Amino acid sequence: MNSPQASLLAQVIRLALAAIPAGAAARDELLAGDALKAEKNDPAFAGFSAALGEIFHRKSCAGDKPGTPACTSRHLEDLHAAIRTPAGKAIDTVAVSVSPTRLVDPA
Repeated sequence: MNSPQASLLAQVIRLALAAIPAGAAARDELLAGDALKAEKNDPAFAGFSAALGEIFHRKSCAGDKPGTPACTSRHLEDLHAAIRTPAGKAIDTVAVSVSPTRLVDPA
């Protein structure tokens, strides 16, 4: 298959694959910076924990204040699924395995 569409598809795939390491490096830099800040603020900080992250994801975000949703109210239990808010705004998947450029912007 040597058509313009096949050539374009190949270029898109190459670009997408090239972006993955850049996104991973940027994400690693952000995590390293966040770890340094955490260590500075709390000398007992011993690194990030997936188990604690899962607890945080499922917990209400404002000290269990009624009416304040947990992350799962928008992102559901499946972090691989993109969703829409009740107002129709799209929220991309949180899973970096699905969306490799997610969580790489320091802003």
